[in-house]
Amino acid sequence: MKVKHIDLLTLVNDAAVQLLSTTPSNFQEILHSAMEKAGQCLEIDCISIQRTDRINDEEIPMLQYQWRNLDSEPKTQPIFSFPIYFQKKYWGSISYESRHGQDFYSQDVLGVLNSLSLLFANAIEHNETVLQLNQRLKQQQLMSTITKNFISKESMDKLIYVALAKIGSYLKVARIIVAVFEENSNVSIPKYVWTKNPKYAPKASQKGFSSILRDIFPRHQKNSERVKTIYCNNTLEYKDERFRIFHEMAGIISLICAPIYVDGQLWGTMSLEEHESPREWSDSDDMLIGTVATAISNAVARDIMEEEKSKALEEATAASRAKGEFLSNMSHEMRTPMNAIIGMSTVGKNSATVEKKNEAFDKIQGASKHLLGVINDVLDMSKIEANKLTLFDDEFSFAAMIENVVNVITYGMENKKQILDVDIDEEIPTRLLGDSQRLAQVITNLLSNANKFTPEEGRISLTAKLLRKGNADCNLEIRVTDTGIGISSENIDRLFNSFEQAEASTTRKFGGTGLGLPISKRICELMDGSIQIESVLGEGSTFICQVQLKLLAEESGDLERGVEEEKGQTDSQGGPLTQSLNFSGHSILLAEDVEINREVVQALLEPLNLQIDCATNGREALEIFTAHPDKYDVIFMDLQMPEMDGLEATRKIRELDISNAKEIPIIAMTANVFKEDIQRCLKAGMDAHIGKPIDYQEVVSTLKRHIFS
Repeated sequence: MKVKHIDLLTLVNDAAVQLLSTTPSNFQEILHSAMEKAGQCLEIDCISIQRTDRINDEEIPMLQYQWRNLDSEPKTQPIFSFPIYFQKKYWGSISYESRHGQDFYSQDVLGVLNSLSLLFANAIEHNETVLQLNQRLKQQQLMSTITKNFISKESMDKLIYVALAKIGSYLKVARIIVAVFEENSNVSIPKYVWTKNPKYAPKASQKGFSSILRDIFPRHQKNSERVKTIYCNNTLEYKDERFRIFHEMAGIISLICAPIYVDGQLWGTMSLEEHESPREWSDSDDMLIGTVATAISNAVARDIMEEEKSKALEEATAASRAKGEFLSNMSHEMRTPMNAIIGMSTVGKNSATVEKKNEAFDKIQGASKHLLGVINDVLDMSKIEANKLTLFDDEFSFAAMIENVVNVITYGMENKKQILDVDIDEEIPTRLLGDSQRLAQVITNLLSNANKFTPEEGRISLTAKLLRKGNADCNLEIRVTDTGIGISSENIDRLFNSFEQAEASTTRKFGGTGLGLPISKRICELMDGSIQIESVLGEGSTFICQVQLKLLAEESGDLERGVEEEKGQTDSQGGPLTQSLNFSGHSILLAEDVEINREVVQALLEPLNLQIDCATNGREALEIFTAHPDKYDVIFMDLQMPEMDGLEATRKIRELDISNAKEIPIIAMTANVFKEDIQRCLKAGMDAHIGKPIDYQEVVSTLKRHIFS
């Protein structure tokens, strides 16, 4: 058969122009037209383009394109075939077939046909490259859109659902699931789902494939490194069959899955699935799912951060509001007694009779004690806020401590005609080791609240029992029950919040700072215990305090216990210590830098007939004592003074090599009243501690103990 060389060459040139300039959407039509023209020019019946694909590590020829003369018989015979190589790698072949069998062509024609075959192969490769580039561009645009969407202020759930819908439509998969691991559990549940068809929706009982995913994906992400996705083109043919369970449990034939890490912890997984046929997942699929998983991770982290930020802002606002209300209450709590102090001072000054003056002084004293209690609460709370509230153990008698507390609180109860029942378990050890001052503070606070919130002629009970006794410690339970106004269940938790009371109306009606219970709660916690409440609104409340204290031998004792137990001591006639004691012939040295404080001490002690010499700082006190060491029976020493403070002055006195320097009682008289302050005084060489404002009975009992002992 004679084929014109020039006609075939023209056909090749025209086909090259059309094939290499067409768009992917028209490529198949242009290729088929070129193959048809070539067949007609060669007067043959079929042109077949076969391409080799690697399947399961085996190269298999696959028919990719074919043109056949519709008027020819189905059976054709190959005339010739051209193998195609790209970069020395076999690509496939293009064969030319005829029903008439072998035909003979010139070498020039065969050369042009070889060029035509290479053109077809190059055009196919070019078209696939363009398709891939377009696909990548479309995918990048999709990833950019999804990533930008996640920056919006829409809810995280909506953003995830929109992203899944876009990916599903783009990749044309059957189903996409974002499974989230339950908190403190290895079980994951499908939280976000997109399906091409409702029939692919997961069953309500489906719990994910946590065991497999936990084995594949590490629970912690190291240094934000990307953890690789996993994929399985065919769950039924995977080599180690570990993915077969996906098909058995959920009908999944093919899947690709990426982990989602939030703050370095495995939060969940994102899987794309096919349910009808296997699918070969590409690198671009891997990139897409990885990008979206990262976007979801960032969105979840941002959502958590925003939630925490919102919660923190809400808490800060509530705390600010509570502190604002607290400051308002504190202003009221401080100004009320200050008003009484200032007002009654004027009343007393202008009163003509002693009776009126004494009445004014009594009210000033009561208001002063109330103000001191408020100040102490504020100082305790500031230490709790700074996490600096600490306990200091001393040996004490539990029964004596309870008795002192009851003596203090009884006056208020008597005024309201309330009945107080006290029941102390006899099994409680006689002597214990713990912070008796702080424990007394808790019990006093509970009893004061009971007194405040219980109406006249109401009943209050205080019970203490031994819960457990070990070799070295014991656990006690102290209950304070009242028949007062009670507390509603929704307000119980607020009782132990700093700066708050159960209700604002409580502050207006009953007063108070709202600090007592938070302080008591913290003290109980420091004693390895707790404080709880049982209450019925309108019927009353029970506060249950549990603490752990150390055990001691019955006979042990120390200085601070003596100081504590002598507070409230009675004289030989059975009444309280009074000014009837006579200290004639005894002298004390008072080291105090504030003039009015010196005047207060001198005025208080004037009825005792003591000789009092004064020093205005620690250095002056040291010089006076050094000059007359045997003159003084006691030194009262302030702590904060100019030139030399009281602690340094005490240490230097104890270091003197003169008579009485080691023996003379040195008593701290200072506004530094915390336990750690007392410990510092004792460590410096002092013998006792008296806090300011000065309690007259405490001063007298301390003098009596150190002068007449």
